[in-house]
Formats: sequence, structure tokens, C-alpha cells
Amino acid sequence: MTLEVVGARPAFSEEPLGGSTADRLARLPSIVDELRRADAAAERDRVLQYGAVEQLRHAGLLSLRVPERYGGPGAGARDVLGAVIQVARGSSNVAQSLRAHFGFSERLLSNRATEAERAQWFPVVNSGLVFGNAITDANGKAPGSSDTTLVADSDGVLRLNGYKFYSTGTLFADVIAVSAVDADGKDLQAIVPADRPGVELYDDWDGFGQRLTASGGTRFTDVAVAPIEVTTVSDGKHLGHSTAFLQLYLAAVAAGIAYGVHDDAVSYVREKARPASHSLATRRRKIRSSLRP
Repeated sequence: MTLEVVGARPAFSEEPLGGSTADRLARLPSIVDELRRADAAAERDRVLQYGAVEQLRHAGLLSLRVPERYGGPGAGARDVLGAVIQVARGSSNVAQSLRAHFGFSERLLSNRATEAERAQWFPVVNSGLVFGNAITDANGKAPGSSDTTLVADSDGVLRLNGYKFYSTGTLFADVIAVSAVDADGKDLQAIVPADRPGVELYDDWDGFGQRLTASGGTRFTDVAVAPIEVTTVSDGKHLGHSTAFLQLYLAAVAAGIAYGVHDDAVSYVREKARPASHSLATRRRKIRSSLRP
């Protein structure tokens, strides 16, 4: 595959809608219906669904977990995972691409984050910015031995350098959470805008089964990072609940895929299947499903 360098996602002007958790979730079904209609063509033609992510953002669904004290609806993890199931029901690619975004909010809610970091980043999430990540080094090294570094240059400016093999959802993102190590080999995370000079995004992900999760490689070359953009990471002893949330998120995507298969099967029988040539039936069979949305 040709390595294609792409810019940050298209800019959108509409502000995200507010409202309660129920108000926001009520906007989801129409988005899922549109996803279902468009997903097969997007998969066939390899079209990244920027518009779908924008619809979810504008509906206020990407800030569900922002606590009320930071302007959000304060939704629970169950609400988020339920929404993820429905998004995956329409497009597993879009649902998977947002794992890093929702994971970032969940990390802020865990004991891995400080209150100062919550005060800094939750308003950013609530404003509608989409988060991606760049975690996995091309050489597969474990945390603490990453080839991606954040080290001060001769002028004292922090510079981020490295290459990530895949970066979940980052082609849809406004900002990227990047794992790196400092000069002493200590793990840290930098949060940088996707369009900052020195950031290159590649549309080269072709993973089996989900090629359109906007998860291509990402290269960082002397990217300037402000100290306030550096966040804490786990001490290796207290991982917090956010790690379990990321696994539950994958299970939610899988559940949504199963619902999607069910939907397709029912639709086929009702709309396309015909009786066998020797059947006395004059109409297609109707299926009563025990599955519920």
C-alpha cells in the first residue's frame, strides 16, 4: 500500500449540543440508521467516515462522561458502553475509532489523573474536541523502553520524536495522546494537536476486519510540547479502572457487531429472500426477534 500522508480531520463549525444524558442518547438512533445505510459503501470504497464522527460530536455524545462540574452530563460508563454498542451496530469501524477518545475521558476519571488534569482537560473534551492516541511503537517495545522520546532541546523546549505503528482513531482526532519516555526513561504522555508542526498522520492502516478505524501510523519530528501538555501515567502498581473500561469497550464493539449481523439477517429475509420454488407461500417469512436494541 502506498504510504499516504494526510492532514488533520476537516474542521467543523457547529458547536456540540448540550442537554442531559437522556437528551444526548435520544439523538443516537438516527445517526446509527445513517451509519447502517452508508457503512457498506464506505467499506467497499475505503472512505473514512469523518461525517459520522462529526454527527456524534455535534450530538454531544462524545462528551457523555464529562462530569457535571465541568459542564458535561455526567453519564455513567454503562451509558457510554450502551451507546458504543449502538454505534458498532451501524459501523464497527466508527465505534472502534472512538475507543481512544472515550478511554481518555475514563483515564481522567480514574486515580491515574490528578484533579488539576481533570480541570484542564475535561473542558476541552466538553468543547467538542476529538481525542486520538499514539501508543504502540513500531518495534513493539514495552512501556519504559519506547523509542518515542520527549526530551528538552538546548533551548529548554520539550521536543517529541518517534514513530507509532498504529494510532487508534487519530485521523479523526483534533488532539493526540502520545506515549513517550523522558531523558531518564520514565513513562509519560504528551497531548498534542494533530495539526501541530512536525506531526505527520498516515492513512496506511489495513488491519484485517477493520480497515477504516482511522488508525494509521503517526510520526513526530521535533514536535514542540508545552509542560502543561504532559500528563501523568500509571506507576505500574495502580492501573485504575480505565484499563478494564478499555477491555469492556472492545466487548461493546463486538456486541454491536453481533446486533448488526442480526439486523442484516432479518432485513435479508424480510426484504430479499423469497419462498422456495415449490413453496405454497406467497410472501416472505416474517421473523419475530427476541433480540432487543
